[in-house]
Amino acid sequence: MTQLLFHRLADIAERVRRARHTFLFLDFDGTLSPIVNEPAAASMPNDTKRCLEDLFRSERFSLSIVSGRGLRDLRQRVELEGIVYAGDYGFAISGAGLHFVHPRALERVHRLRELIYFLEQRLRGICGLQFEYKWLTASIHYRKVREGEREALHAIVEQAVASAGGLFGMAHAPESIVIRPRTNWHKGSAANYILQATGRNDALPIYIGDDATDEDAFIALEGGVTIKVGLTTSTAAHYQLEHQNAVTPFLSWLVDLDGACSEEIEMRGKAR
Repeated sequence: MTQLLFHRLADIAERVRRARHTFLFLDFDGTLSPIVNEPAAASMPNDTKRCLEDLFRSERFSLSIVSGRGLRDLRQRVELEGIVYAGDYGFAISGAGLHFVHPRALERVHRLRELIYFLEQRLRGICGLQFEYKWLTASIHYRKVREGEREALHAIVEQAVASAGGLFGMAHAPESIVIRPRTNWHKGSAANYILQATGRNDALPIYIGDDATDEDAFIALEGGVTIKVGLTTSTAAHYQLEHQNAVTPFLSWLVDLDGACSEEIEMRGKAR
């Protein structure tokens, strides 16, 4: 049963203290950044970035941002060198000596571009649509589309994706449709790849995300600490945060916990 995160901080603190290392995975939109009407306008609050910087400097934490955004876009918005970025829903990974592009996704770049071009032409009569072609995946944002047109929009996209011969699948993010290669790779696969490739198989993973594409990671990292942003009755995450603006207080709590752990280690060393 999913529990409210701030009601169980003592349990999480104990797990972090016992862990040899903690690997923090974070989604961007809806997690580090509030959801905004214009995807290009999304930004991370300064307090949030300071928390990430503090955790990055810690010897007990490693960081990765796992997002639907493209790698370049993600780097420019987070601006932290030395951490691992997983863009395009985990199909592209870079940072901390890692460089990975999923081969099947790379093979389908041209077909994806053709599919998005077809949909742009087919849906040009619907006002308010925004197409975001990233490289290996694409998103269709319909936040500004009238309610009465959304059902037809979904039907057209679903039919076009199905006609691509099983190469692509659909997922749903807040008021957007995600088109991505149909494979067994997802954000959870990316997180596990990062743990293995960085030699942190023994780390405690903490994963925080807000939408349907993060559910794969919640399942893949079932043995870690998984946190859903936003209350729902249907999630595989162990814990929930009520709102996106509760993410920074939790990150700040992790910073304080890290400091407390350092003091405990120092005191034990002096006692010897």
